[in-house]
Amino acid sequence: LGQAGLLRFRRRQGARGDWLGRLAAVCQAVLHRELAGGSIYRWVTALYRGCGRLLFTRPARVFYLASVVIGLTAFVWMLAGGDYSLLAIDGSYVLGGVVLTLLQLAVIFMHEHAHALTTKHFGRQVTRGGFMLYLGLPAFFVDTSDIWMAPKRARLAVSWAGPYSELILGGLATIAAGLLGPTGAGNILFRSEE
Repeated sequence: LGQAGLLRFRRRQGARGDWLGRLAAVCQAVLHRELAGGSIYRWVTALYRGCGRLLFTRPARVFYLASVVIGLTAFVWMLAGGDYSLLAIDGSYVLGGVVLTLLQLAVIFMHEHAHALTTKHFGRQVTRGGFMLYLGLPAFFVDTSDIWMAPKRARLAVSWAGPYSELILGGLATIAAGLLGPTGAGNILFRSEE
């Protein structure tokens, strides 16, 4: 509301007010910083026209459901077997944490692309997207606000697309991990199910 000019905030005067203002600015920069890309509209449109529209066909939806069901079943079975580690890679929890963080960023990137492509599938626009720090943690974002005026089915599909893409990716990664066995690559793929 402040950015839109609907609310005005008075600055505190004096050394203490300046100090608090600087502290608030630093906290804001660390906890929430956006780097938005202006060409996201062209990127999402090209991606949808190139191959993205194929992701919404009936065969693709059957494949997604099978991947989720088989992958989640395999995950429980593999976790119970004890051959795969959730946190350590070759006995190193630090390396495991770094790999887990990188995998999480990749999954968030795909999650946001799922929102964007689904918005485009329903004929709406994605005008903004990029990288951000949210509560000090790295994340990606897309602005799908154009879908808000669409019918309920379209809004629900866009909302569900992100989490569903994570289930699909996790299922596929677990299936691949099962095929590779408890090797280094298999453990990394197994970890991406989280």
